[in-house]
Amino acid sequence: MKAAILLARRGWAVVPLHSARADGSCSCSKGATCNSAGKHPRLLEWGAEATNDETAITEWWREWPDANLGVATGETSGFFVLDVDPDKGGDVSLAALVAEHGPLPVTTQATTGSGGSHYLFALPEGRVVTNSAGRVGLGLDIRGDGGQIVVAPSRSAKGMYRWVAGRAPWEVEPADAPVWLLGRLSHVQNTEHGRVLATDRGYFPAASPEVLNAAREALELHGPAIDGQGGGLHTFQAGALLRHDFALTEAEAWPLMVEWNKTCVPPWELEGGDSLRVMLSRGDKYGSLPYGNRRSLDALETVRKVVSDWQSAGGGDEPMLAMLEQVRPIIAGVADPARRELITRELTAGTGLAASKLGLPKYKAESQPTKQGEIRVSTDVHRVADESLAAIAPRVFARNGVLCEVVRAERTFINDLEPAGIVDLMSRSAKYVRVDENKGLVTQAAPKDVATILHARRRHEGVRVLEAITTAPVFLADGSILQERGYNAQARLYLEPEITVDVTEWPSRGDAQAAVAQLRDLVCDFHFLTPADFSSWLAALLTPLCKSAIGNAPAPLVCISAAVPGSGKTFLAHIIGRIVTGASADIRPYNPRDPAEWGKRLTSFVKSAAPVNLFDDVNGAIGDESLDRLITATSWSDRQLGGNDAPPLPVVGTWLASGNNIEPQGATVRRVLMVRLNVLEERPQDRTGFKHGPNPDLHALAHRSAYLSAALTILRAYHCASRPDQRLPSWGSFGPWSDLVRGALVWAGCADPYETQRRATLELHDTDHDTHDWWMGVIQSSDGTPGSICLTANQRDAQGHLGAREQLAPIHLKRFISRFVDKPRAGRAIRRRRDTGRGITTYAVEALT
Repeated sequence: MKAAILLARRGWAVVPLHSARADGSCSCSKGATCNSAGKHPRLLEWGAEATNDETAITEWWREWPDANLGVATGETSGFFVLDVDPDKGGDVSLAALVAEHGPLPVTTQATTGSGGSHYLFALPEGRVVTNSAGRVGLGLDIRGDGGQIVVAPSRSAKGMYRWVAGRAPWEVEPADAPVWLLGRLSHVQNTEHGRVLATDRGYFPAASPEVLNAAREALELHGPAIDGQGGGLHTFQAGALLRHDFALTEAEAWPLMVEWNKTCVPPWELEGGDSLRVMLSRGDKYGSLPYGNRRSLDALETVRKVVSDWQSAGGGDEPMLAMLEQVRPIIAGVADPARRELITRELTAGTGLAASKLGLPKYKAESQPTKQGEIRVSTDVHRVADESLAAIAPRVFARNGVLCEVVRAERTFINDLEPAGIVDLMSRSAKYVRVDENKGLVTQAAPKDVATILHARRRHEGVRVLEAITTAPVFLADGSILQERGYNAQARLYLEPEITVDVTEWPSRGDAQAAVAQLRDLVCDFHFLTPADFSSWLAALLTPLCKSAIGNAPAPLVCISAAVPGSGKTFLAHIIGRIVTGASADIRPYNPRDPAEWGKRLTSFVKSAAPVNLFDDVNGAIGDESLDRLITATSWSDRQLGGNDAPPLPVVGTWLASGNNIEPQGATVRRVLMVRLNVLEERPQDRTGFKHGPNPDLHALAHRSAYLSAALTILRAYHCASRPDQRLPSWGSFGPWSDLVRGALVWAGCADPYETQRRATLELHDTDHDTHDWWMGVIQSSDGTPGSICLTANQRDAQGHLGAREQLAPIHLKRFISRFVDKPRAGRAIRRRRDTGRGITTYAVEALT
């Protein structure tokens, strides 16, 4: 009610709507069969009853406290709405219009329950804006007089409605609509004596066999609708092709549509809600080119009808001139000389004018408008490439600047397209024509050189950007949980759900604490060294679920370590993988000895876009320059690969490491969380009596939905509490991650996982001091030359300061000792000098002065 009154005070006319139940059914009498669950008014005469009267609004919400909130559009509230429906290609249509006309002005804006957008614009003075579907473009509807929209904080069967941050009605007023948008709303019906003329709709007799065959071929070229790849939009376009472009009646189009439906995956139901019949019936609303633009075979019949109508209306010179104006554009598109001659004869016989007096245009293929679905090939390759890209845009994505597609087979994956694959999509998405030597238009194959150009481009206007595929619901930046199958523009993710979750809309802190307890029970058979070590493991679980929410900002490497083998380190990593992806964590070898080869391997790891990556069997030291760069990067390019001009890859994965006695080295220690296990048995691999069985990762998989729901509940509850500041120490590059994940865990009663990073830093410093003192002693016992220092070091290395190396040679001395040179320690420092006489570098320990 508060939201309704807030909008009413702005002069908006509000109306109570039915609500969507938890199972997706509607509160109306239709229940689960309602196709607009939570989106239609509770009032029969809602258009007349919508109001900004607070008394009436209060009474409504007392009667229906769970009602969704609607606002009447048009003159009633002073604005109209551009409704962008991505399921019907609205995001692609809008991107193309913005590319052509420039960005939309800053205005009141909302996100719909299905992931679409509402842009609110001030109603122009003296202008009537009515409801329309597809007039502005495919998937772009207008809500004006007689319309209403659902607004926040409503929830439909598909999700929550939310005001975009910074663009809520109390933050920004509806702006004036751009001129180009108002122009597309204009629709002046061309009438004479109440009769629609041919220039507006055209005169088309019953479709001839030639027309039906041409329509059938166009459907084959259009290709089948495939579920999960924009199948709904593709079917609307098929309907538009028949009903609008070929001007077929529903009876003429239906057999062709049923025949085409057999090729779809899966085929549509023929009748009922969201059926093939419904898709076809709406098809004539979605054409962007003139009605009947594919009916050139009927030009003669059309001219005959126009002449007949003119004669039936009584003839006359002025009406005759108007009639000739109507038929000239029709004749201009007729290439067949014999057919043009027949049309000319019809006109001369009907008007009594000589052919030379009719003013009929000559046919010029170059000047003919391209029909919908056609691309004219010419030397203007840049234009052909742009039009080809627009044609294939609903079928493709752009990842890392490379065109790709989502392939759904035994598993769903991203496939980067090669030129041959692009040619295939071009041929499925458009018909390519060229002007032949006789100045006529002929069909040709999709041009391979255009596919090569598109393959080489790194910017693809109007193409959806895709960063990764997820098989599980994830937490989004606006606090919602992505659960709807398909592409999500906000997260730049493609969700191929294998599982559903149960997260209440407004979870409390108590719910978050219960979720933590549930996850702690999952790993109760693992003995974490401290509560902070459990928090670090839990942070590793939450991170891949919220990477898109933090814009793929960096997250720390989580190292799972124990003193002996068989303690369950790898199990802990695989439990995270099972919950997040349904599979084990992707195991990656850690071998940085060859920097060039290591860089290539890391590039391949990043390119795979796996959500959970594990460096397994890391025993002892971990840390190198490339790993440090990967952990703190939002994008990745291999510096070792000279001449590689590929654009940077987005780093979307979470990185784990497991091993015995892991010790982060150098700068890496500032980039890790530690999960230390306290091993209580001499042979932990022989343990029995596990609460969840000897394979806890399989237990996690069997109860994946419950554990995934628990993890998402922690994040969602923290968001619903407005993410209260926990006053945690800042953590450099990991700021966004720390604000969300650390903040949520500490708020839910967990220890700060950052404590494990502090512990690792102190341990490294203690080790460094011991090693620093040892090198000072070695240098003081030698004559300072590299050979003498190495000899002394090899003799003294009982504590393993040289690692696994059997003998230290002078050529490797610099790598071991450089980090201690000029570094103060107990009033002394190791100094490096150049002995020019002997041409060598020497070392000495000197007192600080």
